Amino acid sequence: MMARETLEHGATASSRSPTQDVSLSNIDPGKLASKLQRLFGDDSFEVYVKHDAYCIQAPRALSHAEIAECEVFDGSNYRLSQKELAN
Repeated sequence: MMARETLEHGATASSRSPTQDVSLSNIDPGKLASKLQRLFGDDSFEVYVKHDAYCIQAPRALSHAEIAECEVFDGSNYRLSQKELAN
């Protein structure tokens, strides 16, 4: 049996929950844990790392927007000026 690394406060998900793989690159594990806790509570999801991806078992898959909110830099607070765009 493979060892599982869980994010802090990760909990056991139902064995029938589908697994969603999300690339490790550019994902903030703290943001991901917080997002999963807000969406599903402490007892209905599990996250482990396998082959450079977070493997998430939860009641449903995260949307692309929800995953983007967990990125290290989501760009939501940064806007380029016209001068910066021209360079």
